[in-house]
Amino acid sequence: MPKPFNWRLWTKMAVGGGVCVIGGPAFTMWLTPTEEELFKRYNPDLQKRSLERREQTQQEFDQYVGKLKELSKSNKPLWTAWEDEIKAKKETDRQAHQTKANELALQQEAMRREAGKPSREHYANSHSPVHRIIPPQTSGPFRFNMADIQERLKKLGAVARTGTSISP
Repeated sequence: MPKPFNWRLWTKMAVGGGVCVIGGPAFTMWLTPTEEELFKRYNPDLQKRSLERREQTQQEFDQYVGKLKELSKSNKPLWTAWEDEIKAKKETDRQAHQTKANELALQQEAMRREAGKPSREHYANSHSPVHRIIPPQTSGPFRFNMADIQERLKKLGAVARTGTSISP
């Protein structure tokens, strides 16, 4: 003889499952405060700042979602496309910074010439140790080669940093 169906057990199981499946999320929703309730708990300064930045944060979020949609259209995985986008942005920022620095250097050089001061290249060349000992010969028949420079430095007791060692 087969066992009779246990209605009491299955009813308790169904009620318990319903309480867990339906009651758990409902209880969580009941406990979680709404955005308005959270906003009311802010102090007045934070409320004012939040209201001022609301449009900006919404625009930033919209831009972020738009960028995600744009990047998801490519065949690459999203994180790879995002990395490529960041690399391209860094490269353009670097180029913009470089052009700005070059323009600033040209402007400074023009201001130096206008004021009658020597250029930075003159200072860079005049402060090197070799040029303090041996004056630079940029034109004319007297050009120095590395052997002449090493010989003169050797006489003065110095060593030239040319990558070769000089034995005394």
